[in-house]
Amino acid sequence: MTLSILIPTYDYICYTLVHDLQKQCEILDNLDKYEIIVMEDGGKDQVKSIANLKINDLPNCRYIRKKENVGRAYNINNLVKEATGDWCIIMDCDARVVSDNFIKNYISATKQHPDADVIIGGLTNPTTQPSPKVSLRYTYEKNAEPYRTTQYCNAHPYSRFCTFNVMIKRSVILNTPFHPTFTKYGFEDIFMGVELGRKKKKIVYINNPLLHIGFDNNDIFLKKTETALTMLHKAEAMLLPHTRIGKVLNKCKKWHIEKPIYLCYRITKPLLRRNLLSDFPNMRLFALYKLGYYIGLTK
Repeated sequence: MTLSILIPTYDYICYTLVHDLQKQCEILDNLDKYEIIVMEDGGKDQVKSIANLKINDLPNCRYIRKKENVGRAYNINNLVKEATGDWCIIMDCDARVVSDNFIKNYISATKQHPDADVIIGGLTNPTTQPSPKVSLRYTYEKNAEPYRTTQYCNAHPYSRFCTFNVMIKRSVILNTPFHPTFTKYGFEDIFMGVELGRKKKKIVYINNPLLHIGFDNNDIFLKKTETALTMLHKAEAMLLPHTRIGKVLNKCKKWHIEKPIYLCYRITKPLLRRNLLSDFPNMRLFALYKLGYYIGLTK
């Protein structure tokens, strides 16, 4: 078996993550060849870039720095083109390996599920909030956990597709690359899941998580959420019906409450933001904020 581990990054130090993965790959007898490639998507932080250069000193590991920022989706497409393995493990840079058998588990899964095109290991979050400054992202992630169990995801394989920690046949992702519409943060994974479902590719979820450690500060995450909704609006025709916000929006239109909800959003926006940027953000208010913000994009 040949394996490429691909890590897109933007101004994030990945050396420890790569080192841990490389150690696991080195001791596996049933791995014919492996490579680990980190690609910097036009990052501006020279200190972090210099720290990542140490990756090149590790056997079978490369750090590639791109000057132009093209977005995470296109960055992954570039990584896949660089890869040589039959299988690719794609993961976020803000992940931490929590199992000594992480790579081994994935390889075993290809034997247990020989008809699988995609194998997803999932993610786990810290048991305690790292800081009040990240309360919005942390609360959001914790609330999403019931929808990320192996059982739930295997029952809804395409709608739960996520590239935080996924193993996919290189041939599959070469034929189903990330869509060029997604030049910025947001919804690229959901559209990829839609495309994999349309092509009837088999997705299997296993219990092989990485720990999510890179929580954005509240103001940054709220801004990224707005960026993601802008990307959704840009791809509305091909993606909106497959999203939760799209289904809610359809109900709002059916019940003729779209305008009242948007008016409520506009009037309460300062209060909503105050809550979402606080130490104790409310997820129902977050849902209202996202719905109102999206309706505003359609005006």
